[in-house]
Amino acid sequence: MSAIRQLALTGRARYGLDSPDLDRFASDQRAHRSNLWETEMAKKAGACIILIVEDYADSRTLLSSLLRGKGYKVVEARDGKEGLRQATQVKPDLILMDLVMPEMNGVEATRQLRQRQTLSQTPIFAISSYATGDLKEDAIAAGCSEVFAKPLDIESLLGRIKATLGS
Repeated sequence: MSAIRQLALTGRARYGLDSPDLDRFASDQRAHRSNLWETEMAKKAGACIILIVEDYADSRTLLSSLLRGKGYKVVEARDGKEGLRQATQVKPDLILMDLVMPEMNGVEATRQLRQRQTLSQTPIFAISSYATGDLKEDAIAAGCSEVFAKPLDIESLLGRIKATLGS
């Protein structure tokens, strides 16, 4: 019996956790392991990996579909904290970072990524509805390579991704 399944069974009784929470945890863990394996295979095949850090599911889905259609391997994160975790594990070739998110905003996540030796040179493109004025300056000061305002000019974004990754 897997450790996750055992946790689900004992956790229900011992900790009074309900099934949906444990099932979601188990599902997240399986998806995480699968994602790491797929990422390793993509790197070995020479595919460029892009991490999308975006709190709105619809925006993540749109960007993911668009980038997968262009041949990129895509990894997703729902907020800055998850983005840091994914970036550390996956080591993407490029990061698309929303600036305004719960848990940890994109500016802080970018600052922390820049402090990690293995990610300090990874291009980070900020994407935000508020990509003007002080927030844009903060994003650039934190280490973002580019800042794109929403609604996105998709052709411009794809052109910069292609130029940056050389693909």
